[in-house]
Amino acid sequence: MKNRDIARMFYEISEFFEMDSVPFKPYAYQKAALTLETLKDNIGDIYRKGGVKALREIPNIGENIAKKIEEILTTGMLRYYEEFKEKMPIDLDEIVRVEGVGPQKAKVQARRGWAEKQDTINAWPVEKLLSSLR
Repeated sequence: MKNRDIARMFYEISEFFEMDSVPFKPYAYQKAALTLETLKDNIGDIYRKGGVKALREIPNIGENIAKKIEEILTTGMLRYYEEFKEKMPIDLDEIVRVEGVGPQKAKVQARRGWAEKQDTINAWPVEKLLSSLR
C-alpha cells in the first residue's frame, strides 16, 4: 500500500473523530497523514527494514499510529478504519467537498440518511451550491 493511501485513511479517521467532537485525536491523525504524504521513502520499505520501531522514528507517528500502519501493511486493511465506516456509512470524502459541509454537518446528514454527495447537494440551499461551484 502506498503512503498516500494510508494518509487518505488517516484523514478520514480524523474527520470521523471531528464528527464525534473528539478532542486532540483528529489533529494527531491529520499530522500523521500529512507526514505520510510528504515522506520521501515508501512506508512499506521503512517498516520492512525496522518494523514498528522504525515507524516510530518518523515525526508525528506515535506508538498507536505506528501499530495501525503495521496492520495496514501486513493485512492490507485497518480494522479500526473499517469500524468507523460501518458506524457511519457515508462517502465522507465526497460530502465534505461541498462548500460549507464539514464533518459535523456530514454526521447530521448521515443520520438523516443522506449518504451520497447528490443527496447533500439536493438538500443544500441554492446559494451555497452556487458558491461551491465557483
